Amino acid sequence: MKFRGTEEEAKEQKTILEEELKVNIVTSIRNEQIKWHNPTFMIKKVNGKWRKILDAKTLNKQIADFHFKMYESNEVEQTIRFGDWGTQLDLSLAFHHLIVQTESQPYLAFEFQNNYYTYRAIPFGTKHSPIYLATAMEQIMQQIRLKTEIRIINYVDDILLLHQNKEYLKNMTQKERDRTESNSNISRMGMESNKCNSQNETEEAFTSPTRFIQYEKMDIDGDRDNKASFFLNIKDHQKAQAARLRGWNTTMIMNKTAIPDINWWVTKLRKNIPAQLIYIPLQMTMTTDAAPSRWGSTLEKELEMIAMAHGTWNKRQTKLTSNNREIKAITQGLRKFTKTLKNSRVQSLVIRSDKNTTVFDIRKWRASILLINEIKQIHQTIEKLGIQIQITHLPGIKNEIAEAISRLQRAGEYKLKEKIFQQTCLQMNLNPTIDLFSQHFNNLLPRFMLTIRGHGEIAIDALNQTWKMELPWIHPPIPLIPAVLKKIREEQIEAMIITPLWPGQIWNTELVNENAQSLMLGRSNEILEPGTSLIMKNLKLPPGKIRSFLMDRRPGREEDSRVRFREYQTYPREQQT
Repeated sequence: MKFRGTEEEAKEQKTILEEELKVNIVTSIRNEQIKWHNPTFMIKKVNGKWRKILDAKTLNKQIADFHFKMYESNEVEQTIRFGDWGTQLDLSLAFHHLIVQTESQPYLAFEFQNNYYTYRAIPFGTKHSPIYLATAMEQIMQQIRLKTEIRIINYVDDILLLHQNKEYLKNMTQKERDRTESNSNISRMGMESNKCNSQNETEEAFTSPTRFIQYEKMDIDGDRDNKASFFLNIKDHQKAQAARLRGWNTTMIMNKTAIPDINWWVTKLRKNIPAQLIYIPLQMTMTTDAAPSRWGSTLEKELEMIAMAHGTWNKRQTKLTSNNREIKAITQGLRKFTKTLKNSRVQSLVIRSDKNTTVFDIRKWRASILLINEIKQIHQTIEKLGIQIQITHLPGIKNEIAEAISRLQRAGEYKLKEKIFQQTCLQMNLNPTIDLFSQHFNNLLPRFMLTIRGHGEIAIDALNQTWKMELPWIHPPIPLIPAVLKKIREEQIEAMIITPLWPGQIWNTELVNENAQSLMLGRSNEILEPGTSLIMKNLKLPPGKIRSFLMDRRPGREEDSRVRFREYQTYPREQQT
C-alpha cells in the first residue's frame, strides 16, 4: 500500500523514517517476507511536530483480545494526597522502546517510496501497545515502591512520582530517572523535561518537584479530560465516518449537531472553574429504578429515608430502551431532589442504580450517540448543584424501595391484613362504617365502594359519591391520595386514611402536620396482603412503613385537632425510630 499524503507529509515521513532506521526502530524487509501490508499516515501534534502512525485498523481485528487492568485518571487522582509534591516523567516515543518478537515483525510492514520496511519495535497504532508498555513499566515501578518512600504510578506513557517532602522527592527523582534510563529491559527511554506552570511559580522543569496540590482545588479541572472525550463524541463520530468513507487525508464539513458540543467545550475552557480534588465524605444516597411505565427514586441520609419521588413515562418514553429509561430516572431524581440537596448543603452524593450499563456509561463518560444528550443532562445538573458524585451498581435484589416505586400498583389490589385492621380500630378507638376504594375480594367492611363495577358494593367511583354521614376507612391507590385529601376537606368530614410514610411527598406533609391522631402500623411487606392480580402483573406493594391517620375536618374541630396532635405527635415519631 503506497503512502497517500501531501508533499509536506511525505517529506516529514522521510525524515522520521531515516531517524527510525538509524536507531533501529524500523528495519528494511523484502516484499516476499511480508505477511501483512499496512498503510501509514502522518499527524501533526499540538507542539507542531509530526508523528508517523501505522494504520493497523485491519490488523487489529485479527489480534486476539485479552483483559488487562490499566490505571485510569480517577485512580491517579485517588493516589494524590493533599499537600503532595509531584514529579512527572514523560517517556518520549515510549512504545518504540519495546521490541517485537521476530516472528511477528512481518505483520507490521509498510511501503514508502517503493521500498518496504517493518517495525522492529512496537509502533503507534496497534491494539495492545499501551498494555505492553504498562506491563513492562510495572516491573520497574515495583522495585521503586519497595526501595523508596515514593508513591509512583504510571498513566499511559507518563510516570508520576509523589511525596510530601520536596527535597526528598527531588533527590529520588534523579536517581529513579537514571535507573529507568539505564534499565536493560527498556533501554534509552528518552526522558524529556516538560516545562509547566504550578500554582505559585514556574518551575524549570517538571522533573523538579511541583506542588500541584497546595490548595483544596486545582487550577485546571481534573475531570476535564473525561468530559472532553464525552462531549466531543459527536465530533469524533463524524471524523471516523469521514475517514472510513474518504480516507485519512481528507477535509470534512462538520455537521451542525456537533456545534453545541464544541461551543460547550470552548465555554468550559474560558471559565476554567476549579475542580474539587479533595475527597468529600459521602453525605447522602440517591437510589433510582426505571420500569417500563414508571420511575422511582429515594434519597437517604445515614440509612434514613428523607425524600421520595416517582412519576410515569409518556408514550414516547415507554418505547425507549431500558438503559435510556434508567438514565432518565437519575436525571428526574436529581431534579426532584434539587431543593432538598441545596437546603441540606450536600457536597457529595452517591447515586445507585441496578443497571450495570447505566453505571458504566455515566462513570466512564461513554455512551452511544443516542444517549449522549441524556448523560449530558445528568452532568450539567450535577455541575449546577456543585456536588461530587459517586455512581455505584446496586444489585436488583437490594433495590427494593426504588424498584417498588417504579413498579407501583395503581388499582389498590391489596389490603391490610384482617388482624392489623382490627388492632388499628381498637387502638384508635374508632368504628369505621364503610370501606372505600376496595374490591369485592379485599374489602374489610360489609359496606364498601368500588373503583369499577363488581359484586355487593354500595356504589362505584368513590370520589364522585358523598362521604357525609359516614366514618370512612380509606386505603386509596397512591396516585389518588391528593384527591382523597381534597374530598375530605371539601365535605368537612372525619375519616381514617391509610398511606405509606413517604417523606418529601406533598400529601405526606399535610397528613403529618395537620392531623389529630396517627398510628404507625408497620412495614408494608409485614402488614399488607397482596391480591392475585398484583402478583400476576409483577407489581409491587408500596415500600416502607404504613401509617394510619385520623383526619377530622368537621366544622369547629380543626383547632382542637391541632392541639391534640401536638400533644400526641411524639408517639408516631418514637414509632419511626
